[in-house]
Amino acid sequence: MSFDKSLRRNVVFSDHSLVTDAVFGEMHLISCRNVMIYFNRDLQDRALGLFKDSLAQ
Repeated sequence: MSFDKSLRRNVVFSDHSLVTDAVFGEMHLISCRNVMIYFNRDLQDRALGLFKDSLAQ
């Protein structure tokens, strides 16, 4: 997949541990591929809380 160069300048790709890291920052979009199915309910709830707290208001 390739992104338009003007879009790429405004996107930050970063690794983030949903298990150990705190809220990353204010985001407008969060993409999480196939990780939630491997988490137990407690980790799923933690990840969803991090997503909620990270999304821009």
